Amino acid sequence: MTTAIQPARPRVRSIRQSVILLQLSLQILFLVLFAIFGNRILAGNVRDLWDARLQTVASHTSNDVESQITFALSTLRIAGNLDLNQLDENRENLQGVLDTIIDSHAGFLEIVVTAPDGEVQLSNAVAASILSTLPSIDQQPWFIGAASGDYIGDVINFANGTPYLIVSTARPNGGVAAGLLSMRVLIDALEETKLGEGADSYVVDGAGNVLAHIEPEWVEAQTNLTGWAEWEQILAAPGRSRGAVNYTNFEGEAVLSVSQGVPATDWTVIVEVANARAEETRTQLQAFVLLALLGFSLIAGFLNERAFSTLLFKPLKRLQAGAERVSKGDLTTEVPIQRYNELGLVTEAFNAMVVRISEQTEELKLAHNEAIRATRLAQENNRLKSEFLSTMSHELRTPLNAIEGFTSIMLGNMGVDLGPQARKMVERISANS
Repeated sequence: MTTAIQPARPRVRSIRQSVILLQLSLQILFLVLFAIFGNRILAGNVRDLWDARLQTVASHTSNDVESQITFALSTLRIAGNLDLNQLDENRENLQGVLDTIIDSHAGFLEIVVTAPDGEVQLSNAVAASILSTLPSIDQQPWFIGAASGDYIGDVINFANGTPYLIVSTARPNGGVAAGLLSMRVLIDALEETKLGEGADSYVVDGAGNVLAHIEPEWVEAQTNLTGWAEWEQILAAPGRSRGAVNYTNFEGEAVLSVSQGVPATDWTVIVEVANARAEETRTQLQAFVLLALLGFSLIAGFLNERAFSTLLFKPLKRLQAGAERVSKGDLTTEVPIQRYNELGLVTEAFNAMVVRISEQTEELKLAHNEAIRATRLAQENNRLKSEFLSTMSHELRTPLNAIEGFTSIMLGNMGVDLGPQARKMVERISANS
């Protein structure tokens, strides 16, 4: 008997492994594509974020500086509205009001109120007086400038290097109310919006003088930006306002910068952030996004694995176990159906197939038993036929032998004389016996 050779079984790879490998491949592909293309998009977004942030800081600082100047001029108008007609009788009261006014504005170092001819009628100084001691006050720029509207002068440095500003406004009945304003108000405005390490903000007047800077040494050194190409471009911009621009600043550092003009002045607020810090922000944001994507991928992979396990792998495993039991002859196997999806329909068809196989097996067993019984009956009939023939042959042989003996005697003319016709008939009997 020849045994059939079974073909070699191919290497089995589970669907779970294939799905996991596919998912990992897609996640790696996505991360690679993000590293290639997302980096460019992220760089643009980071620049836009810094642009918006710098614009906000510049605008806020500009508005703050404007509000400080506006508040200073409003304070001077209050002082200029004092009734000085009865100065001699009310000097003490009027001086008290002026003291209150200067105390209400921490930026003023001195306030003076003059008559139309420039004579100082009221004054108050936090420290040493400067405006009230100037010669020919009616010839001073701040006195003359106030005649045509609010006056905002140039920044001047004290002997100790501390900058200050003279502002003035006309009085309703003639004369001027003027104040010596500390530039500390500008520094406070810059510090309120300070962006931290790697960022600078400063205020420059129309002549290019640095009025205030986060780093005071640039003011103390009386830094002037005249001749710096970027400063010339800022002056040429409408409102001296420019969006984010990359350049090398006057300190020699590569920066991203925006500028904003201060309304009602020729001043400009410039805010800069070092490119290295912007790049660091991009790197940090990229790392954060990558970690977020990696975390999302891990969570998504875990959830996908659980979903695949519940919806695919476990039903397939139950179906495989059922098929193995059926292959071992257990035709009572029934695989439970958890969900009526595609796999549920396949499982239902498998269960129906097992039931049909069981029924057909029973039918084959019955047919087999019937065939065995028919075979045995045929064998018994054949035996009985053989016995019958054997018996009949034996019973018939005796008279046939007698007949054959008599025909032989007759044909041998032993006591019998046969005619031709009778001889033929006896010969036929002899031949058939």
